[in-house]
Amino acid sequence: MSGKTQAEALAKVAELKQRLANGTYSDTKLTVRGYLEQWLAEKERHIKPSTHMA
Repeated sequence: MSGKTQAEALAKVAELKQRLANGTYSDTKLTVRGYLEQWLAEKERHIKPSTHMA
């Protein structure tokens, strides 16, 4: 995070923390493939190994 002043940078950090806490943060550089890979990695922790086919 950066800003013209320290106060501006701190405000941006606070806003980002709030968005992360609310679940409204979005990484606009994330592709569909990247999203699905993350999703699958999370789901693999909750399913039987035989259910997941890589």
